[in-house]
Amino acid sequence: MDTAKHIFILAVLAGCPASLAAQTYDYDDAGRLVRAAYPQGGGVLYRYDDSDNMIEATGVNLPPAPAGVQLSRESTTTFRLNWQAVEGASSYVVLRAAAGTNQWREVGRVTAPALTFLDTTGVAGQAYSYRLTAVTAAGQSAFSVEVTTEPGDTTDPGNGRRITLGEGGASALVTAGTAAETVSGYAKVTVESGAAPYGLAVFQLRQNGATVGETGVPATPPTRGARIFIEYRNGVRAAAGQYSGTVDVNTGIAFVNPGEEPASFSLTLRNNAGSTVARGSGVMQPGRHTARLVSDFNQIAPDFALPADFPVSSGFGTLDIESDQPLSVLALRLTVNQRGELLFSSTQVLDLRAPAPAGPVYFAHVPEGGGFTSKLALMSTSPSPQSGSVRLLEGSGGPFQVRTTGPDGVGIP
Repeated sequence: MDTAKHIFILAVLAGCPASLAAQTYDYDDAGRLVRAAYPQGGGVLYRYDDSDNMIEATGVNLPPAPAGVQLSRESTTTFRLNWQAVEGASSYVVLRAAAGTNQWREVGRVTAPALTFLDTTGVAGQAYSYRLTAVTAAGQSAFSVEVTTEPGDTTDPGNGRRITLGEGGASALVTAGTAAETVSGYAKVTVESGAAPYGLAVFQLRQNGATVGETGVPATPPTRGARIFIEYRNGVRAAAGQYSGTVDVNTGIAFVNPGEEPASFSLTLRNNAGSTVARGSGVMQPGRHTARLVSDFNQIAPDFALPADFPVSSGFGTLDIESDQPLSVLALRLTVNQRGELLFSSTQVLDLRAPAPAGPVYFAHVPEGGGFTSKLALMSTSPSPQSGSVRLLEGSGGPFQVRTTGPDGVGIP
């Protein structure tokens, strides 16, 4: 059977979900359809008589198309493709085309059980699309989904990436996420002309082929004093009668010494009443970065002794970071849910050297119900006691009739 011409068609099949709608069609030199392969597995072979009339259509048990295809650029001319195994596959065929064209050509074959392909024949500055098929004893699968690089998607050589922002414009740089184990560092944006830009880092976590966590964290200018809301509790029970199981909650901080001098810093953890429960100090060398959970603060401040019962007796509080050199600080609230997945959200970093905000303070959105709950956390901005109240209001400004837990009057230690 001559299948010299391959056409990849995206179509919606009548009665089939869209996720099953990508098919691969093979034609012979006479332009006759000779095979249809379905991405979920299976297909049809077509046979013709001498007058080009189709006389037979036979179903065949073809393998499913490879799934979980991911692409990264390891250098300006090198690309790596990874995918999930197809049961019974003996090999995989990798095809490449210049992005935006349909000029596909085979660039490699991978023998199972390998599930990765390194293409070293790229051209610097060129964007490419890739797709692949699985080969089993029953035949060749449909094509996988296409994955495409961007022309600028390249490993940072260490001297930075050029950025230009038009008036009111934006730009983004995205890491490839291909490291087998999590590694971390920090980013520095140097301004050569104009004012410093606003910045936002979006962290995304994928587990078991699905995105389970994503949050945005603003870029922060260095400060000599920061305060962060801390929560560290284990085995937190869900609301009775609504959800099952328990979750674990922790808080992580990261900070950077962007200066040229060592930074001597202190960490002070207080409970809800404002009483100090742990204190420690350490030194961070110039240009260094660190990231730790509350439970591991003694790794950066050796004399920081967190009470063993803190996750049970309190679990809430504030953390002050003070330094003789400016530090850039970031914080995340982390939750391990009932399925063992890591969820995270940004936590505000209060600059203790900045003027305290004038009241009242507003939370512009408070969702409740349909699976949502809201926790409103307040931190002291003053060395003296503060007191006040929190009112929940509905969209029209009237009282928001919603059940809450905690004291009726909200004290601010």
